Amino acid sequence: MGKVAIVTGAGTGIGRAVALRLAKEGYDVAINARHEDALQKVADEISAIGQRAAVIPGDVSDYGVCKTIIDRTIGELGGLDVLINNAGTCPVRLISDVEPETFESTLKTNLCSVYACARYASDYMRGHGGGVIVNAASQTSFTQNAANVEYCTSKWGIRGLTRILAAELAPVHIRVVAYAPGKTWTNMQEEIAEGASKALGITREAYIASGKSKIPMGEFQTPEDIAALVAFLVSDEARYITGQNIMINGGEVMC
Repeated sequence: MGKVAIVTGAGTGIGRAVALRLAKEGYDVAINARHEDALQKVADEISAIGQRAAVIPGDVSDYGVCKTIIDRTIGELGGLDVLINNAGTCPVRLISDVEPETFESTLKTNLCSVYACARYASDYMRGHGGGVIVNAASQTSFTQNAANVEYCTSKWGIRGLTRILAAELAPVHIRVVAYAPGKTWTNMQEEIAEGASKALGITREAYIASGKSKIPMGEFQTPEDIAALVAFLVSDEARYITGQNIMINGGEVMC
């Protein structure tokens, strides 16, 4: 039987690219996002590659949905080897515009879902030879952005959670790593550009030009660039890498 992966937030952008790359690497892939119609399109692309897809819609801010994703993947695809915690949201607003309820909502989606999916996936993996959990951090988990308090806080949390889980789960052969992207041209980046330009009082074009000027390589990356990194991190070639938060950002932030 082939290997099985889960990708959350797989309807568009980075998640879609990761799901398709893993399918090309021979994985059957369970895909999750809030919108089933987008997932079905990705499932069709996975099927065209020759791999099985399980469509599991739902909002990962709900712990029950997180457990359902794990349970249905095992039931429908026969196991679980890799979990990609990619789902997330990036509201751009000043702290004076962030209410406690919206702050908590963002953390539930971006951070608490990573804990919940990792919890339920590791319960299975520890009894079935191990596995790999890959979390979506961000270069902002090494730095900070103005008008981005919810997102940055959640990504700092993911960076810490990744290290803690890696230390705990290494003895049972579960590796835990994170990818920390910089600016990536996706639908979310479009929304960030719109929100940030308004919050900072500049035009969308000025925001994008300013963003590119800060990247030594001079351009935004593509979702496929990140998918290539993820494919390596889950492979046997990365068998001795755990607890790391690996930045992929064209050199914008270097640590």
